[in-house]
Amino acid sequence: MNHKLVVERELKKIKTDAASIVPYIDKPEWNKIEIAGVSAIIASVYSGYESIFRNLCKYKVKNSERWHTELLENAIAEGLIPAGTEDILKDMLSFRHIQRNYYIHELKEPRVRQKAFEVLKIIIPAFDKHLQKFI
Repeated sequence: MNHKLVVERELKKIKTDAASIVPYIDKPEWNKIEIAGVSAIIASVYSGYESIFRNLCKYKVKNSERWHTELLENAIAEGLIPAGTEDILKDMLSFRHIQRNYYIHELKEPRVRQKAFEVLKIIIPAFDKHLQKFI
């Protein structure tokens, strides 16, 4: 399997998804549908990074209730995560769980806005540079 092609394809999908958040960032207030939509995009972005981790991690995790957490822990241990982004990614994993498993009223606009900002301004730029070492 060509890791470079897989990672580049995932990074392109991540950037395309994340770009759809941009029109909402400066909007002063979001309605529930916008909150849900931006939340789904953030979850999709995290899933894209998980796909990259599954591809690049040397130690493959087994399916279990904790496999998402174990995958992130392995990616951190193997240096696939840019320095300073570990806590943001752990919170994104938690956020994705809430987004996928709870009702819309659990998604609060301030937290969704914060996650959107982190995706656009911290995570994507950091990973763009960092992952080049692994592909």
